[in-house]
This record gives sequence, C-alpha cells and structure tokens, in this order.
Amino acid sequence: MFTAFSGDFGMIKGYKPSTYHVISQLIDEYNLYGKVLKTNVKVLHKALLNGITPKQLLQGVKLLNE
Repeated sequence: MFTAFSGDFGMIKGYKPSTYHVISQLIDEYNLYGKVLKTNVKVLHKALLNGITPKQLLQGVKLLNE
C-alpha cells in the first residue's frame, strides 16, 4: 500500500492528534456513520500514516458508530 500511495507507518510527525480524533475525522471524511468498515484502502492508508493499526481502526470505527 505504501508503494502505491507513498509514505511510512506513523510518518506524520509534529502535532499528533489522539487515535480517537484521527478515527473520528476519518469517519467524517469518508461518511462511515452507521456502516461496517469494509476494506477501504484510502481510509486504511490515512490511518497507517497516522500510526493507527488496522485493528485499532476497526475497533475505533465500531465503537464510535454504536
């Protein structure tokens, strides 16, 4: 994925928002309200750039959509 879209795991430095904040922004940006997160490469790529693992992303989306 990083080869296709560039970047590294956790490469976004400087101001580091919380995992909660990043996941809630991704939910807003990709309109994931009330949806089960399927394989969405763009969402996964942005999460990985922020140092969020796929497991954390799935758990966060599930919790915030309850």
